[in-house]
Amino acid sequence: RPDETNALRRVEQTVMAQRLPVVSEHKLEINGRRREFTVARLALGQDFLLSVWHEITEERQREAHLRRALAQIEQQQGSMEQARRELERGSGRDEVSGLYMRAQFEDQLLRE
Repeated sequence: RPDETNALRRVEQTVMAQRLPVVSEHKLEINGRRREFTVARLALGQDFLLSVWHEITEERQREAHLRRALAQIEQQQGSMEQARRELERGSGRDEVSGLYMRAQFEDQLLRE
């Protein structure tokens, strides 16, 4: 694709002009599949450019999966904490009167 090709050329021209190593990320569509790469480039002399490409597509997919799983765990943890507080607040007490139930009252007497 022309826009992807132009972006790659611009980075390479920048590396050759500045003579500094550059690390960049690129998203390319290859054979109908979106792929992500980290590319390290280094100018070698006046005429050569060393490029090392590392595909990070699967890493990014795993990271996204882990972020979704973490969000789900945090949501479940919040729900469990809320349920725990509700149980703690209402355990052993009559919901209408708020008084301790007989078994709870007797347990409390035994502890004292």
